[in-house]
Amino acid sequence: MKKYIYLLASMWMAFTLQSCFQDMDAPPFDYPEEKPEPRPEPLFRFAFEDNMLDSGKNGFTAITGGTVTYGTGITGKAYKGANETYAVINTPEAKKSTIENLGSFTLSFWMKTPKELVGATGIFGISNPTGFWGHMDLFLDGFRENGEGYFKMQLGGKWFENVWIDGIFIDEWIHMVFMYDETNSTMTIYRNGQSVVTHVFEGLGRLKFPGAGPMPVGTLQFMTKPSLNGGAAEGWGGYYRGMIDQLALYNMTLPIEEVQTIYTNKE
Repeated sequence: MKKYIYLLASMWMAFTLQSCFQDMDAPPFDYPEEKPEPRPEPLFRFAFEDNMLDSGKNGFTAITGGTVTYGTGITGKAYKGANETYAVINTPEAKKSTIENLGSFTLSFWMKTPKELVGATGIFGISNPTGFWGHMDLFLDGFRENGEGYFKMQLGGKWFENVWIDGIFIDEWIHMVFMYDETNSTMTIYRNGQSVVTHVFEGLGRLKFPGAGPMPVGTLQFMTKPSLNGGAAEGWGGYYRGMIDQLALYNMTLPIEEVQTIYTNKE
């Protein structure tokens, strides 16, 4: 009989202890918050909010030629081009070596272009004070009535021509990215977050721009006053007469996800 009493008592105690443990709340565990990966920082970003101030961290400066005005941008205000009107971006001393040894790069901007083109119209460049062409020249050199735009780019003495891209001269805001990868000498052009053109600059490799000068926006280096290369203006050169917003330069390639984020966020 005692055996049965002890057995029942043991079973009751086990049941009681189990109930107690079940009723206890497990202490909360504080998992560390997962921090998002930091986004790439541009060397400069000009948002053109009624001024020529760099909204990045590196203190690039800009001056204007002609009568620069500002209109409604993709976000806030935007640079508005006109005949004999342009901007010139100056590199701070601390970043001159970075520009001269650029390696890879990503150029990102929004543009709104009417069907109006007079001459070879510079968009952006990195000047070469001792050369006719800059270290980098990106310009428009024609359009078709359906809105296609004819881009040309000169990079480190090598040319990328005959680049027709749909939906440029449509007088609407579009996002453009020109991305150069030094590891395979490849330029990829994105329009509104999507790759539209790829080109290999055979043998170009890592970009080095010795003695790189100021960066013209809205014209070519020999069309500023005075010219950035000490030469004379050319009759076939022109000035961009559309609008530019959120102009940014990175000294790296960007993941496609970042390109699409910039486009989606209208940055």
